[in-house]
Formats: sequence, C-alpha cells, structure tokens
Amino acid sequence: MNRSVQLVIVFGMAGCLFLFFESEQSWSNGVAIGCYILLFLIIGIAILLENREPSKTIAWWLALFFLPIVGVLLYLYTGILSSRHSSFLKKRREVMRAFQEDVHQKDIRSHESDDETYGSLQKMVEGIAEAPYRRRVSESVLVNGDEAYDCILENIKKAKRYIHIEYFEFKPDEIGEKWANILQQKAEEGVEVRFIYDAVGSFSLTDQFLKKLERAGAKISPFLTVKKGLFSQKINYRNHRKIIVIDGEVGYMGGLNVGEEYLLHWRDTHIRLEGEAVFDLHRVFMEDWYFCSGESLLKSTYDEFAQQLPEEGTGGMQIIAGGPDRSQPVMQELYFKMITTARQRVWIATPYFVPTADIRRALRTAALSGVDVRILLPKSSDSQMVYWASFSFMEELLEAGVAIYQYEPSFMHHKIVIIDDDVASIGSANLDVRSFQLNFEVNALMYHREGVKDLQRNFQEDLKQSRVLEKDAFNRRPWRNRIRESVARLFTPIL
Repeated sequence: MNRSVQLVIVFGMAGCLFLFFESEQSWSNGVAIGCYILLFLIIGIAILLENREPSKTIAWWLALFFLPIVGVLLYLYTGILSSRHSSFLKKRREVMRAFQEDVHQKDIRSHESDDETYGSLQKMVEGIAEAPYRRRVSESVLVNGDEAYDCILENIKKAKRYIHIEYFEFKPDEIGEKWANILQQKAEEGVEVRFIYDAVGSFSLTDQFLKKLERAGAKISPFLTVKKGLFSQKINYRNHRKIIVIDGEVGYMGGLNVGEEYLLHWRDTHIRLEGEAVFDLHRVFMEDWYFCSGESLLKSTYDEFAQQLPEEGTGGMQIIAGGPDRSQPVMQELYFKMITTARQRVWIATPYFVPTADIRRALRTAALSGVDVRILLPKSSDSQMVYWASFSFMEELLEAGVAIYQYEPSFMHHKIVIIDDDVASIGSANLDVRSFQLNFEVNALMYHREGVKDLQRNFQEDLKQSRVLEKDAFNRRPWRNRIRESVARLFTPIL
C-alpha cells in the first residue's frame, strides 16, 4: 500500500475517533464507527496480503483496532512491514542489476572451493549475496581505534588517484577534523575524494564541515536524508556500512566509525584488505554512490582489479553486502548457516544482541549438541532499550548451555562470529533485527586465513577481561529488571 494512502488512513481513523467522542448525535456516531471499521478493514487487508506469520498478522490487527493511532504509527515506521513494495527499494535493486550485469560482461568469476567442510557455506553465501569466493587476498586485523586510524590515515596520505569513504557515523570532533584536514589536503592535490555518510548516523555533521571538503574538490553525498524519509519508512533504512577504498589497492572495513570514543575507551576491530577482496568491497561502495548521487563509476579505472594481486594462498574470502534491497535477509542467513555448520565452537562478539527466533533456535541447538557456544556482550551499553531487550533472550540460551560473557573494561563495539578454528566473519552487522532486516551492512567472511586465528586470539584475550553471566544469579534478578526486559522486547522489530 502506498505510504501516502496509509497516512490518509491514519488521519481518517483519528478523525473518526474524534467525531465519535465529541459528537452528541447518534447518527454521527454511527457514521464515525462505520468509517472507522471500513478504514480498519482496508489497512487490515493490506497487512494480510504481506503474508507474514499468522501470529504477527493477528497481533497487528489487534494493535490497529484497539490502539488505532499508536498501532498505525508503529506500523508505518517499523520499516519491515512493506519493504517489498517500497519504490526506494525498487531503485536500489535497479542499481544492483546494473552492476551485476557489468560483472557478468567482464566475466569476473568466483574461484572454485574444494572445502568439504565449509563448501556449502561458501555456496549459500554466493547464492544469496552474489559474493564471489576470492583466493588472491591478504588481510590484517586491526585492534581498536589507535591501530586502525593510524593505518588508515597513513594509506590515505599516500593516495595517488582516489579515496572513497562510506560511514554510518562520522563525527566532527577532534578526530573527525583530523580526518577532514587530511582529506582536504588530498583533494587539493588532485586526488578524487568521494564521501558517503548516513544522514541519521552522522546527523552531527555541520554544513561548515562538509562545505570545507567540497570547496577543496571532494564530492559528498548523504544516504537518505531525514527530509526525504520523515513521513515514510525510509527513515528506518540506514546505511550502517564502514568502507574505505584507496586507489583500488587497499580497502578497510569492520566495526569502527570515526569519532573520539574509538580512541578513548571503545573496544572495536577493523580489517585491512588487499587483492581481489578490495574490488568486491569497492563494488559495494560504487553501488551506494550511484544510488546516492546518480554518478556511475562503471566503465572506468575505478571498476578494475588492482594491478598487482597477492599470490593465491590458503583458504579464501567473500565480501558480503546485505540489506533490505535483497530478496533474503542476507546477514541473518549468514549467521544462521555459520552457527548450524559449526562442529566444535561458535564464538560471537556483538554490542547489540536482539536475535530472531531462527538465530536463537540455532544457538540453542548448537549448544545442546555439544558445540562450545559463547556470546560476548558489553557490560554497559550506549542504548538502554537494546540493553534490556537483549536480557530478555538470555534465560532460554543459558538453559540450553550457551555461555554468555560481559566485557567489563569499556564498551565493546565489534561484530565478530568465529566457528571452529577455520572460519570467521567481521564487519558492520550486529546480531540484531535491525542489521538483519533494516540496515545496509557489509561483512568479510574468511576461510582458513591467518585473520581467523588473529580474531580467535583477540576473542580469548577479551574473555579474560569479561565476567561470565551465571544462570542461577541471572534467574534471581529483580522483577523490575524483568519488566524492563519484557517492555523493551516489544520494540525488537525496530531495535
């Protein structure tokens, strides 16, 4: 159903209620009730045609009928309820088709994988995310902001042709100003600088900050401004990616945004890439740039592999882009498949833990099957709603034998999943509904790489600074906490 029509229905239902309670004439009350029921049936049929789970359809009907204004507003802004019919998503898919056709024309093929254990994972990811399996890659795991920022800025200073940057959150604080000054200098030297920022995540960016870069020659494009999305579901679709590509030679991705907190006290992880994976990461940026700005970077020097590629080594890598423009919830399917493929261990680190029923079932099944399942969460959170909602899922996981740890030194922000000793995912996607269904995310999936061992060692070091959540102690938590958890859980579709 068109968003404008839904808004008309919202105001129509509100008007019917106002007329019913304010009018003293029986005939007008009857008209108000009749119109109210008619409008409810219209929007109720629209929900029915979305073919969601019967329990959810009935829940929305009840909410819309007994809490009409609140219920309809939640329906409008949940974001996942009519994603298949959004003109915004149609445009995104048109962009993707153009890039996919270009890849096929260039005959850029995925490497064959002979991995008997994880071959099905590789094929599943390639099928739903069109993520080729690359062997000629190299990676370096970067721990926290000091190591990551130093490495990134060193490469930016050496850029010769272009610097392409895409961030969910870019703050105009001391660190952001430092980045901006370097980017300004490179743009003035003639290096092409393109910058995508999410309009909600980077709301603190000022016109003065952006115009300084534009005057130097940088091209800047926001992802879905709030003005465009205020009265539609678009405000819920956010670009949560963190991407840097420099001259097609080096790429960066992971959990770090740009801000002082990553140097002061936040625990996070980034990854530096070279080789074929940089081409795939750049493809994600170019799709987003075309969508935001309308400028196509196809059929140019941007759309080529690096001139020198690393030698083919052990294992491989896939760059996985997920978002509501895909026909499947890519990141949810990725994590589900990883969990169900594991034979020895599943180690997860995520700052925001709002798992779907499928992910919870996979975690419980793995733990009950003897797999070592550990989930590392921050002890404190920057989102109280998500913090309390995450606790509402812990009882069932603890009962199944899942070990839950709370990282104590600082806020932990990285998003990592490791299975057995061989496979790991690192990127921007949390284990929550928002990353699965509403946000645009990008992850790197590594097989039998040195980067997997690095992430594994770092995870073990983080556990040493964490406290285990004991089942008996958790079950004795106060009732006021249980109420907070249950109330917060009601908002999981948009957390």
